[in-house]
Amino acid sequence: MQPLNETIKSLIEPSFVADLDSISTDELRKRRELASTTEQIISYARRLVQAKIDIEVAAEGSASSSELISHMTSILSGSALHSSTGRLVDVDISEEQAKVADEYMNEILAEQPDSILEALRHAENVMSAIRHDLHLVIDSLGTELVDRYRTGKATVDVLLDEVTNH
Repeated sequence: MQPLNETIKSLIEPSFVADLDSISTDELRKRRELASTTEQIISYARRLVQAKIDIEVAAEGSASSSELISHMTSILSGSALHSSTGRLVDVDISEEQAKVADEYMNEILAEQPDSILEALRHAENVMSAIRHDLHLVIDSLGTELVDRYRTGKATVDVLLDEVTNH
């Protein structure tokens, strides 16, 4: 598995979705799966950052650490401070992918030597922009797949054969 930064760069390169009509349907599915998996990893890392932001903001407003601890459940349950305008995605990633997400989050946080809260907000903005770009890629790949099925260039028979042969 190549480093996440390299994977992201290759996925959001215009060449990744250029000339989609010239690649096989199997390759198109593989690209979509890679983009979707990468988006899930970034989404997971972003959620970690959002939780840390919520904790930091709550810590600033707490008189003591015991007060902060007593409010931790509500902070982390989502009923607290952070508001997200993005779509909520069920993130189902492997333990290995969670480690990759954690490493990636820490890399971005290291880029911003200011206060921890500023670094967290910077990381969230970076990850949000990456997710946006990945959604565009996933949408382009999905549109091409739908067009192939609609026009008969691809059929579900191939998928059914793969499922029954495994």
